[in-house]
Amino acid sequence: MENHRRNPQKNRLSGFRERTEKLREALELPADVVEGAIQVRISGNTEVIIGNHKKLLTYLDTCICLCGNRQKVTICGTRLCIPYYTEEAIRITGRIHSISVEPLYE
Repeated sequence: MENHRRNPQKNRLSGFRERTEKLREALELPADVVEGAIQVRISGNTEVIIGNHKKLLTYLDTCICLCGNRQKVTICGTRLCIPYYTEEAIRITGRIHSISVEPLYE
């Protein structure tokens, strides 16, 4: 009970996420529709298409990092480039070595 009084904002957000998750499950909706989760489509080791991105954070020929509503995606490789970038999707090509997804907030 003591933690509830210390951070009411965090408790409200937690309750909202719980209700959203229950509603999503009841309606059988994918997480990306309800939460705006990042979508990652991989084609071999030479192409990645990412949807629901919000901001490009880093753009190097060895590392591209971007974020969505709640996740951060990092693509590492060689000769990476972005031939296609819109509000809906970003296409990354090159020799892809790894892709990592981390939460922005915990």
